[in-house]
Amino acid sequence: RATMNEIQDESAVDPVILINSLSIDDANNGGTGKRRKSKSKVWEDFIPVSSGGKIQSAICKHCGKRLSGRSSGGTSHLGRHLKICPGRPGKTMEGQKNSSSQTNPSVMENWEFDQEKSVEDLTSLIISNLCPFSIVKSTSFMQFVASINPTFNMVSQATIEEKFIAIFYKEKLKLKEKVTNASGGVFLSVGIWGLVFSPTVRCFTVHFIDENWKMNRRIISYRCAGTENDEDHYYISMFPDWQSFCNLGDSDKTKLQIVKDWGIQQNLLGVTSQVPVDNGFISGIEASLSGSKYLLSKFKLLTVPCFVDALDRLFGFETKKIIQETSRSYFCYMTGSSVRKQKYNQIISSMHLKHPSFGSKQWYLTFYLLEVILKFCKAFPDIDITDPLRYNKPTYDQLEAAEAFCKIGRPIYHAIKVICSHHNASNTYFDPLWRLRIVLQESSNKPNIKEVHDVKNMNRDFKKHWDKWYLWLSVAVVLDPRHKIRFVELRFLQAFGTSAKMYISEVRGKICELFTSYSCHTRQKSILARTNSELPREVSDSYSLRDTNQNYNELSGQGKFKELNDYLGGELHLQNHGECFGETFAPANDAAFHGEQVYRQNDDFDILKWWKDNESTYPTLAAIARDVLAIPGSAVPSEAAFDDADERARLFETELSLQTAEALICTQSWIS
Repeated sequence: RATMNEIQDESAVDPVILINSLSIDDANNGGTGKRRKSKSKVWEDFIPVSSGGKIQSAICKHCGKRLSGRSSGGTSHLGRHLKICPGRPGKTMEGQKNSSSQTNPSVMENWEFDQEKSVEDLTSLIISNLCPFSIVKSTSFMQFVASINPTFNMVSQATIEEKFIAIFYKEKLKLKEKVTNASGGVFLSVGIWGLVFSPTVRCFTVHFIDENWKMNRRIISYRCAGTENDEDHYYISMFPDWQSFCNLGDSDKTKLQIVKDWGIQQNLLGVTSQVPVDNGFISGIEASLSGSKYLLSKFKLLTVPCFVDALDRLFGFETKKIIQETSRSYFCYMTGSSVRKQKYNQIISSMHLKHPSFGSKQWYLTFYLLEVILKFCKAFPDIDITDPLRYNKPTYDQLEAAEAFCKIGRPIYHAIKVICSHHNASNTYFDPLWRLRIVLQESSNKPNIKEVHDVKNMNRDFKKHWDKWYLWLSVAVVLDPRHKIRFVELRFLQAFGTSAKMYISEVRGKICELFTSYSCHTRQKSILARTNSELPREVSDSYSLRDTNQNYNELSGQGKFKELNDYLGGELHLQNHGECFGETFAPANDAAFHGEQVYRQNDDFDILKWWKDNESTYPTLAAIARDVLAIPGSAVPSEAAFDDADERARLFETELSLQTAEALICTQSWIS
């Protein structure tokens, strides 16, 4: 076995990842460490991980990312990864600095300075990073700009603010038109945050899939909405623009006005909220619905609870005593000397989890530290010999408690990461939540688990949420061509046995119900398009409606579900490396110390592109997919998934007016 220093010198990869991969290779080859030699040169940059005598995955030596390594899939995807690998030599910051310093002569020859364009770029930079407009008055910033381009005339703060307002209205108009003319339905999510003195901040975000089959998640309103504590008014009155703050409020009328201002009520399909949605708000929207697009029934909205909020609450609000003691004692153990502190910082820098902040949720702070503890003990098992301390090493029971806590924390972390992603469609939600369900059930039988988690209540709460979630989660999976109904049936049969029939029937019934509803709408659009092009304009509208009803009556029962049957009965879509859902996940023992690497989905498959390419083959199902896959599972932005507050809300505590702060946050969302 090579020493830690030898491994680091040889591979330049995270030592813990390498140790795990070597351990798996050894275990599956009788401890010899031998494996069949890989012929492709690409393996020089990857560490093969074997199981059962066959290579199952490959770990990049440069960035630690795990990819499929099966022989059936070839190595072309490994080569593609190397081209964009951020950790590969030449892709480092130093490499970027050296390459950027080489100016292309042809660029300089054709370059012309444009003051107006530079001002627009500067304004966009300020918006994208939520910088204060006053940065243009900073002496150091002006010196920096002058050193890059002495011909640039620094503009005033007022000029930048004027440019910002112009960009805001321009981008708002573009987004409003895009939302109004969306090919499918639109969902609205409502997030809620608290600030220092407890005023409420509401974040309204629209979610839809556009005509090009691209996922859109854009903030349309981000505003203060009052405070429930009367004592806080004394402090908040010191904020700028206090009067307008008081007038905004959090009434149903205010929220309805936001929906109407953006014109989304006609295409609105559902609402996802961190808190129970107000009945007055929902009924007010439903009163203005057209009923031409729906998921539940005419004039009714789909109300979806925030999955992330529910997952956060599984941990409760109290950390068990043994976890508190483990955190304290192991922190002292890892930082008790300068040598240990250096190794501790080394572990921190190599963590693949999102780094916590002062505003992180309590459960996540605990989870992160315990993962650091486990990784530290794994990487430096002989630390007590090489750098002994005067006080005793923490107990084995404490280490077991840390592992038990993280055993549940890992799938929760992964589920939140997947659900909060801006780019993930709703078909990705089922699997991480299902795996969390399995881990919670298995943890119930672990000895002494009550000292670490209240697993009984966690299972009860999760089941309560699962009963509300599973139907739409399953429908989204059925619309994934890699899985369809077979994957859902297999999962339910494994979990529920003879009772699975009820769950499967529910899913099949919902699919048929949706197909029936959407097929009418799809066929009507087809007939309208044909009649509009074939008939005189003055008679086309009246004829099309009469003709539509007649056609539906004639076609009733004549191959009505052919499209659906062809899709469900067809072959599963396989990846280039021949992998299907549920098979692309790393073994738990290999990834136990890598947080989100416990479960790694294949990121190559683009379900929206698949439906775009197959829309003409399955027009009705494509219409359903455009709506269902856009269902948001979270009202929490990905940037604040593990925090108690969204950092952007801090803009309301600056000298900016409330309207300017809201406009800045919204515009950042639109141009990113």
